[in-house]
Amino acid sequence: MDIERQAHIEMIIQAERQYKFSVALSFDCHTAIRDTNRNYVNYSMEYVWGKYRYGEAEMRITPQEELTCSITLQLTSIYILVLQLDRFLEKYYGSNRFDSDDIDLANTSIVVRQIRNAFAHNPLYPTWEIRQPQAKNKIINIGSMLTVDFERIDGKKVEREHYGGPLAILELSKFVRGKFL
Repeated sequence: MDIERQAHIEMIIQAERQYKFSVALSFDCHTAIRDTNRNYVNYSMEYVWGKYRYGEAEMRITPQEELTCSITLQLTSIYILVLQLDRFLEKYYGSNRFDSDDIDLANTSIVVRQIRNAFAHNPLYPTWEIRQPQAKNKIINIGSMLTVDFERIDGKKVEREHYGGPLAILELSKFVRGKFL
């Protein structure tokens, strides 16, 4: 395997790790608020970097703010992961992958590109703007793992249910790594 391909694979794996962390953090923050109404993060007494110092009080945020931040991390982690998947598919399968005779490659490429596009302009408020002819007014399936109804969601804020939920993103990445790497 060439070094550049291996580097792409490592970036996908690191993006998967970050996404897993963000999902776990979001779940744990939600549980901490629900069960105890306390912060999930155990803040240090002091944070120092170079000439800058912040105390615990300056760094601490409320439990609800922690939850919001964990969701923000999850959103940006989705973007990073699908960006890495899209870059890999583009590099090794080219721009005509969307029209490939390999239906798994075509559908995976379309879904990954559309999720990437939804997050590209505002990762904190991703919105579906389906312009790609291969996706416009279509329902795309990737095996039994994922179904995206692009006609129904066009112009809407991205919701987890649109792509099968947070764990479906991990399945999508595992599918790409298993089938196309």
